[in-house]
Amino acid sequence: MQITKEQIKIIHTLKSALRLDDETYRAVLGAFRVTTSKDLAYLAAEELIVLLKGRAIGEEVWRPAQKRWSDVGPRDGMASPAQLRKIEAMWMYVSNRPTDKEKRASLHRFLENRFRISRLEWLPQHYVGRVIRVLEIMIQQERNKANVPDIQQADGPAGAGRGGPSKLGDSGRLLGPGEQPAHGEPCECNAAGGD
Repeated sequence: MQITKEQIKIIHTLKSALRLDDETYRAVLGAFRVTTSKDLAYLAAEELIVLLKGRAIGEEVWRPAQKRWSDVGPRDGMASPAQLRKIEAMWMYVSNRPTDKEKRASLHRFLENRFRISRLEWLPQHYVGRVIRVLEIMIQQERNKANVPDIQQADGPAGAGRGGPSKLGDSGRLLGPGEQPAHGEPCECNAAGGD
């Protein structure tokens, strides 16, 4: 899936906030094997945004916005704000709608048709694992169409912490297929949150 207009806007806003000159900006894009932000894939754009935001926050030229769904807070028997963000982010990847607003509307239709829940924020805790599993299947189908390697087989920062369980070594590097962490230490895994 290609980068969205909203992502391009965020990248350019961060570039300006960091006062990156063209040479530095092109070098950053080169690390993603592109020469313009418009050539980034959706997930690569998200990686770049995280990278630029981290640097901008560190240089105190950017203040992080309140996390989406944090106003919902923890609720007994309902999906947590972190789970809502994860589901929404997964949907943003698989949806083919052009704007974030249309993607969110299509997520609500998907939940209504598939799970009989009309709004994401009303998702009961016992449905979270089911919704995430369905979205993981949809993401894998998207990757298969686009010939993108599975996250667990990716090497380097492009796969770390995105969209599913990831095996991390003790240095924080994403482990390849069949690779074990050094010194026999257990690896950390992203919990999908579930049933």
